[in-house]
Amino acid sequence: MPARRPRPPIIALTALLAAASGCILDADPPNLAPVIEALNAMPALVEPDSSSVVTAQASDPEGAGLDYRWNTTAGCFTAGFYEAI
Repeated sequence: MPARRPRPPIIALTALLAAASGCILDADPPNLAPVIEALNAMPALVEPDSSSVVTAQASDPEGAGLDYRWNTTAGCFTAGFYEAI
């Protein structure tokens, strides 16, 4: 009695499973968002023609450096020295 030939869909499925079983995902883990540890404004309520000192403390969970950017919906930031420690 002659040997039975495998059916084409079974061969294709077997080949697909064999190929997929050897695949390893080598993707980088997702970038985690920085963590804001403290955010303060003194005074918190700013009257017209007055000022406030704003400080922030943040860190990156992965240890990368951070850039700080400030913006305001009213008023402006004065020219001066802004220190990132």
